[in-house]
Amino acid sequence: MSQTRTDRTTTGAAARVTVRGPMGTPIRIIVGEPDYLAREGLVRALEAADGLDVVSICSTMTSLESAAQLEHPDVVLMPLVFPPSRAGNAIHFLNELQAAEPETGIVVTGEHSDLVHALPLFDSGITRRAFIVRSRIRNASQLTRAIREVASGNSLVDPAAVESLLNAARQRADYPFGSLTEREREVLSMIADAESNNAIARDLRITTRAVERHVNSIFRKLGLSGSRDVNRRVQAALAFSATMQAEPNGKAVHPVRARH
Repeated sequence: MSQTRTDRTTTGAAARVTVRGPMGTPIRIIVGEPDYLAREGLVRALEAADGLDVVSICSTMTSLESAAQLEHPDVVLMPLVFPPSRAGNAIHFLNELQAAEPETGIVVTGEHSDLVHALPLFDSGITRRAFIVRSRIRNASQLTRAIREVASGNSLVDPAAVESLLNAARQRADYPFGSLTEREREVLSMIADAESNNAIARDLRITTRAVERHVNSIFRKLGLSGSRDVNRRVQAALAFSATMQAEPNGKAVHPVRARH
């Protein structure tokens, strides 16, 4: 049963707010947000959208964890840093959630100051994950788009986040793109579009094993051989994206979307 706005925002993991669209099954969402005003704004934005069903609203990490176990949502919307927890706690929770329920999408919001902690969000995979810089959200459609993307199995990274993450990566290393072959550059551009090895093989009409050889060669030449595989793909995509932005005739590849 629905409760009043006051009830649901003061109890932490309160209330059910049903917002059904005209077609299909609504996307079931849990909203986690410690800040009262931000929480109210998020819920109002989702209430106004078709096809969304906010099944729980949580003001603490504990209530968010409980709600996720109880509701089995399609999407969890939450900040990267959920005080008093650290970013690592939120990422650990999200990793465990998707490990148990791989079909659950995740939309994480954060500030520019959080970006240094954002890359590990993709260590366990990029499928059904989105990251949005809060200060860049100008309207509800940006938020609902991210929710619909992850619910559909795609991924989305805010262009501002990609650029900032890449700047940090470029300070650590100067990626030797000149050493890549033409085919490796082609494969890298598809990695930057978040295509899987199978999708790359189909598009290039080569075997998956051949794609794996190209990918491993790219990682080795870019000095990414020591990282986890998924994280290496994200770092390679970020590096390629910034290179394209830096070139006069380069083509931007934002937002990053996973295609399967």
